[in-house]
Amino acid sequence: MARLLDVFFTQLVKGQAAEHEQWFSQGWAERTGYDPRGIGRSGWGSVNGYTMKEVAQIPHLPGGLLLQYLDQVYDRVRAYIRDTSMKELARAAPGFDGQYTHYQVLSMVLLDNVRHLGEIYLLKALNDHLNSWG
Repeated sequence: MARLLDVFFTQLVKGQAAEHEQWFSQGWAERTGYDPRGIGRSGWGSVNGYTMKEVAQIPHLPGGLLLQYLDQVYDRVRAYIRDTSMKELARAAPGFDGQYTHYQVLSMVLLDNVRHLGEIYLLKALNDHLNSWG
């Protein structure tokens, strides 16, 4: 979820190069030795369209560090939404060849994050239920 939001916000909403993603600008790539550029769908490195071999190369981050990365990404997006006028949000975004507005691209990725949270809750509930059988 964090990678997808980081990529969509940086590249498709802001029109910035991957180096401006939190993954790079906050030192995550350097710390983990993992550079996702050029991998998966459109070479975004957003975990979309990865092969199983590419998934296996994603570094394991303990939950606390993963949440730290997610918080950095969400903080950046939250500040953008707070500080951006409705007029700007209604303008065509750089990504997807300008087919969508800034608002639409943000909505796509935020709704995708919510959908994934639902999937996570479902899997956790199923796992808890199966474990309760002893």
